[in-house]
Amino acid sequence: MRILIIDPDRAITKALATALRGQNHVVDLAGDGQTGWELGQSYNYDLIILDVVLPKIDGITLCRKLRKHQITTPILFLTDRDDRIDRVHLLETGANDYITKPFDWSELLARIRSWLHQRSSSQSEVLSWGKLSLNPATCQVTYAGKPVSLRPKEYSLLELFLRYSDRILNCELILKQLWAYNESPGEQAVRAHIKGLRQQLRKVDAGNIIETVYGLGYRLKPQDSLAISQSKTSENNGCLPANLQQALAISWENLKPDTLAQVAILKQAARQLLDSGKIDPDLHSQAINEAHKLAGFVGTFGFTKASYLARQIEDLLEQSSYFNEQEAAFFQRWTENIEQELTFSQASFPYFPETNSEEIVQETNLEKIKVLVVDDDPQILRIIKKLLDSRGLETTTLENPCFFWEVLEKVAPDLVILDVKMPFFDGIELCKLIRKHSEWAKVPVLFLTAYNSTENLQKVFNVGADDFVSKPFIGTELVTRIIARIERNRFLRGITTRNILKSLDTLKTQQQAI
Repeated sequence: MRILIIDPDRAITKALATALRGQNHVVDLAGDGQTGWELGQSYNYDLIILDVVLPKIDGITLCRKLRKHQITTPILFLTDRDDRIDRVHLLETGANDYITKPFDWSELLARIRSWLHQRSSSQSEVLSWGKLSLNPATCQVTYAGKPVSLRPKEYSLLELFLRYSDRILNCELILKQLWAYNESPGEQAVRAHIKGLRQQLRKVDAGNIIETVYGLGYRLKPQDSLAISQSKTSENNGCLPANLQQALAISWENLKPDTLAQVAILKQAARQLLDSGKIDPDLHSQAINEAHKLAGFVGTFGFTKASYLARQIEDLLEQSSYFNEQEAAFFQRWTENIEQELTFSQASFPYFPETNSEEIVQETNLEKIKVLVVDDDPQILRIIKKLLDSRGLETTTLENPCFFWEVLEKVAPDLVILDVKMPFFDGIELCKLIRKHSEWAKVPVLFLTAYNSTENLQKVFNVGADDFVSKPFIGTELVTRIIARIERNRFLRGITTRNILKSLDTLKTQQQAI
């Protein structure tokens, strides 16, 4: 809950704020009446703690002013024992309670809890969503009876989602609700805490309860689909089918030499950088390309550290071809760490948790689904084809986007998957052209990209993309997204067809009447 403390005594306000934040409350501080007035109008507080003696606007005047402007938030006054103020008169100004200084901390916190409880009787009720429960009275979170360990901000975030379970919450609203007015850190912090919350929920097999509504914000996954995904997760216990696991393991062993050859190019660039302080233009361009491919590819096989370091190298190389000694040392260390992980670690395939995607395909009652995948990384193409073919989809892959239109006409896919960054034609250009084409304008386009910054995602959706999946990708998520998009597209086309037929029938009836 959100609390405003208006008191010029910094020692008291700091101690009180620390205690309340430890109970997962958001606390704003104001040292004078004018600041308190401005904050009181700007935010919806659950409690205002107000000192009588304040600079600029005194506490009693401020209390009257708040009540005059229909602000009904409970107000608790802090007053010195020797104040010559009639306590009855104090309450007549619109305050709900008062406590005298010096006060007993346990008594003050008890009063605060009491008023917060009275603010809304529902605030203390246990909040539930499927098997997930949050008890505001004890600040305990459980999933299927198992305790969920959350940091304070993750707890507050989950409580916010549960209290507004019927709404999509954007970053701006979340920042306003969960951070004090003077410490709002930006949308990146929201995304980081949501990621942390999701990770903690996954540890207790809760699945992906919080879903992203692209372009709008976040929401709790609807309970009907949540129940399906959770039951499938528990049935399969997060394991791959033996045949697919074996096939992927064999694929990795076959692709491992080529992957280490890509790392060797990065090592060559690192050595050149250490020797001369710069990289030849051709090698520089090649190193960027190999780092980009590695970031998406090795992560798909479960080498998360190598994927992260390859992304760091790509970002570093794109900034310049000249580096200082420290940057060169980092570059070399990163390449060595990538090589070490790929050489001595076993592929773990965490990005292919199994769900019965074969059943999902059958449940859609669709004819054979055809997918065209365009990516300049041949290794990614092999993995996607193996994954989609094993789930009953008919997959065509294309490494060179120059042949895109020829292959598109030949395959006539139900969905196109594009990489963002490719030579000759990048995915964004291709998507723009698809949307302008009279025959293919309505085909669903899904982006598979390692470039998942807000700016790049905005570009993707601005040119008409339907969805995106980040590299390294989750196999089940990719299959489910593909099927959902195709099903939705065919459903909309069915509505359009029925409307056209209905219009033709109406026109025919009118002509017969004439």
